[in-house]
Amino acid sequence: MIDAVNSKTTSLISQLEEEMTTPKLKKRIVALYEVLNNIGCLQDISEKEQDGK
Repeated sequence: MIDAVNSKTTSLISQLEEEMTTPKLKKRIVALYEVLNNIGCLQDISEKEQDGK
């Protein structure tokens, strides 16, 4: 599930970056990068939990 969200978010960022940038669009892109960062943290935690079992 994490990989699917990561992939879709990355795809959406690419699409938005291709469009003409506006301040609102820039905020959306920044928010999506934050989502990717949070997903990365979740994935790290998930991997650590699996290694500990």
